[in-house]
Amino acid sequence: MKIAVEGCCHGQLDDIYGSIRLLEHKEGIKIDLVLICGDFQAIRNVADLECMAVPKKYQQIGTFHKYYSGTKEVPYPTVFIGGNHEASNYLWELFYGGWAAKNLYFLGWAGVIKFGGVRIAGSSGIFNAHHYNNGHYEKAPYSTSDMRSIYHVRKYDIRKLGLLRQPIDIMLTHDWPRGIEQFGDVQKLLRIKKHFRAEVARNDLGSRANEELLDKLVPKYWFSAHLHVKFPALVNHDAWVNRFARNVPGPPGPQSGGMEIKVDNPDEIVISMDDDDDDDVLDTPSVNLNETPVDMSTPASNTASTQVIATSNPDEIIMDDDDFDEPATTSVMTNVITESAKSVPTHTPHTAEIHDELINETTEKVPALEVVNQVTQSTRFLSLDKCLPRRDFLQVLDVPSVDENLTFEYDLEWLAITQVTQQYLSLQHHQPAIPSDNILYSQIDQKIEELQKQVDEGALDLRIPNNFVLTAPYHDYTHRMTPQEIAENIIPYSNPQTEAFCSLIGIENKFKSSKVARPPQKDTEPESIVELVESGSSTPTKRQKLDLPPPTVTSIETSIEVEETTLLE
Repeated sequence: MKIAVEGCCHGQLDDIYGSIRLLEHKEGIKIDLVLICGDFQAIRNVADLECMAVPKKYQQIGTFHKYYSGTKEVPYPTVFIGGNHEASNYLWELFYGGWAAKNLYFLGWAGVIKFGGVRIAGSSGIFNAHHYNNGHYEKAPYSTSDMRSIYHVRKYDIRKLGLLRQPIDIMLTHDWPRGIEQFGDVQKLLRIKKHFRAEVARNDLGSRANEELLDKLVPKYWFSAHLHVKFPALVNHDAWVNRFARNVPGPPGPQSGGMEIKVDNPDEIVISMDDDDDDDVLDTPSVNLNETPVDMSTPASNTASTQVIATSNPDEIIMDDDDFDEPATTSVMTNVITESAKSVPTHTPHTAEIHDELINETTEKVPALEVVNQVTQSTRFLSLDKCLPRRDFLQVLDVPSVDENLTFEYDLEWLAITQVTQQYLSLQHHQPAIPSDNILYSQIDQKIEELQKQVDEGALDLRIPNNFVLTAPYHDYTHRMTPQEIAENIIPYSNPQTEAFCSLIGIENKFKSSKVARPPQKDTEPESIVELVESGSSTPTKRQKLDLPPPTVTSIETSIEVEETTLLE
């Protein structure tokens, strides 16, 4: 099956799906699954904007609410994780994972599922040492501090993921594993992102928690975003284990006096919460589907296919939430990684015209999952940009599916881990001590046997039910929420999906709320050609609606033949 991986979403689902449709039409391929690496921004209504850590000027309603309400259908099965700019009140309802909209699955604060037999794991949020050892204490309505700390990963969730022993095919995180840049073309990265130089020099770029997960899980693929740059790397785990001489690797623990070690998070994008500059609006670029793609091939022995595109967002309002983010003027070029983790850039000619087209495309080479890890254990890492014009935010790869029925399923091992660790889940500041892995493994193995027996007897169905329901009201262009309505809808609802999941595996639902799911809203008038985009309590601004119609695809089957490199690019 073909999987499209996207970097930061920033609420632009229409643009992402439109780009994929255009690619399908141009290349004669069919995308089976979409993965989104955070900053998803599942904004259902204006109240959700008040729970997202961005300045007022960036509080855009986005396009997710159309899919949430059912006004639009999600065209591809989609899985996403959370980043550091999210509607945390809604995602909190789905702590263990669940459907954010029909056909649109959130992996939860940490989660593992299967799609077509491909095992996909993910961790939402970003690393910050100050909150790493805390419980999930934040409660709505969120203070300014809690609105930011709620998306900081916790040791509890990382420990759960670290208990996985069965192979992981794909890992999704928002921020990078610390030290990953040393296994790609770090010099090219520093030419694009000059302000990373100090963090790279002191080995402080990326997440220490993700670094530990990479040590333990050794997934075949690892996809990230957050830093708004495309960056590939090939991690040979023999070299990874011996990469640095550290006394105490991984996330810091409490000092002897009980105080937390405060470590700045170099890859957290710091936003000025009182920044009042005006938004910049992009002009709509021209479209040329006949543009010749740039050839980025590198000779190798095997073949597989992938496409990387950087497409324009016809109605995007620029949301540069990184003060240092520099627009890419050229595509990131192919790097060839040797076994010793050194990189040799392969320069490829570019044409200026390509960056003026809706599809800014390069052809790249990626071996299928079954080819990876044959000789030595390795992980192919790729970070992607945000969905903006002339940015490399989309990658397509071919992954052999184990099951011809491309359906979503719960992962048996993850269900067992969740059962065993549930008693240590804290919704207070204090996080209770979690036993050693060896103690937990014996309990997990017992739970796996019990769950497998239920599956064999037909008492447990691992297929994820299509049980999405609306909880909060969706955005209505004909009605502006009152301050009272906003205040009411900031509080998370009790989500029936979470209740059903907890009942399925016999754990306590700690996320019950006095607020129950609302009945569906009455049909509203069709959206006008000009949509009103509400920004908090300020006057809404007009934004041209430029939805692209789905292309006509012929029944002629075509394939993309490209040569393999040793790198996922």
